[in-house]
Amino acid sequence: MIPVLNIDLYDKVIKLGDYYIKKFDEKTLEEWGITNRIREVIYKKFLDKSCLVIKEEGNNRSLVCDRAREKAYFLIKVLKVSLAKSRLLHDWQFLYHQDAWAASKLVDKNDTVKFSWKRPHVPINLEFGDKLEEDLLEFLDKIKIIITENKIHPSIKKSFNNALTWVGRALEEKDLDIRIIYLSTALESILTTISDIKKGEALAYRMLLLNTFLDAPFIHPARILYIYELRSKIIHGSELYVATKSDYYTMRSIAIDTIEYALSIIENESINRKSEFITLLELQEEKRIQILEWLRLQGDKRSISIANYMEENIK
Repeated sequence: MIPVLNIDLYDKVIKLGDYYIKKFDEKTLEEWGITNRIREVIYKKFLDKSCLVIKEEGNNRSLVCDRAREKAYFLIKVLKVSLAKSRLLHDWQFLYHQDAWAASKLVDKNDTVKFSWKRPHVPINLEFGDKLEEDLLEFLDKIKIIITENKIHPSIKKSFNNALTWVGRALEEKDLDIRIIYLSTALESILTTISDIKKGEALAYRMLLLNTFLDAPFIHPARILYIYELRSKIIHGSELYVATKSDYYTMRSIAIDTIEYALSIIENESINRKSEFITLLELQEEKRIQILEWLRLQGDKRSISIANYMEENIK
C-alpha cells in the first residue's frame, strides 16, 4: 500500500487493471491491518489518504516494495493521462505523487504489516559552511567570464549559458533518464556542431582532446559514448529506466569538468567562437595521432567507432 499525495478520492474506488486506489479511513485501515496502536506519525501518513494497493510477488520484502513503487509510478502516470481527457482539470492538478512511506504484508496470511520509507526527491536545507564557500568561490572564479558581462563573445557565451542551465536542470530533475538527456544536451552545447553526424562520437573524442590539451585526467571515451547512447535509446527508441545512478554521476562530473576546462582554454586563448575552440582542439596533430592509436588499441567497438569518426572528421 502506497499513499498518493494531493489527491482525494472520497468514497470512490478506482480500478487500475489488477490494482486499485482508494481512500482509507480508520475502519478500512484496520481491516487492512494498520491500527492506531502504531506510532502516530506513521499512522497519519496513511489515515484518510488515497492509497494505491499493489500485489507483487517475491521473497525479499525490500525488493518487492521497490518493484511495487515502480508499478505505482507507472499507474499514477496512467491515472494522470486518463484524467487529462477531462476539460475540468488544470495542469497543476496533475501534480499528485506517491509518498515516501509504504506498507506491506503477505497476502492471505495473518502477517504483521511492515512499513518502509524511501527518501523523496524534495529539498534538504543547504547549510553553508566554510569549506562549501571555498569550493564555490573556486569554481565561480573559473567560470567568471560567463557570469561577468562583456568578457567573451555573445555567441560563445550563449553556448555556455545553455550548458550551465542544462546541468542545473539535471540537478533539479528526479528521473535518471531525463537527467541523462539534459546532461548530454549540456555537452552538445559546448562540444558539437550542427554538421556533426555522429554527435556521441564527436563528444567522446573532443572530450579526450580537451582533457589532453590541459593534461587533465579523463574518463574513458567509450564510457562517455555508452552513456550518450542511452540518450538515443530514450529519445529515439522510446525506452524507459535505462540510466543508472552511476551513469548520471559520471555524466554530471564530465559536464561540469567540461565547462570548467573549456572556459579555461577560451579565456587563455582569447577565443570568440565555438568553431574556433573546436578547431583549436582538433589541430593538436601530435596528440591527435596518439589518441587515434590509443583508441584503436582499446579494441572495443565504441573506441573503434570513436577513432573512425575522429579520423574521418578531422582532415
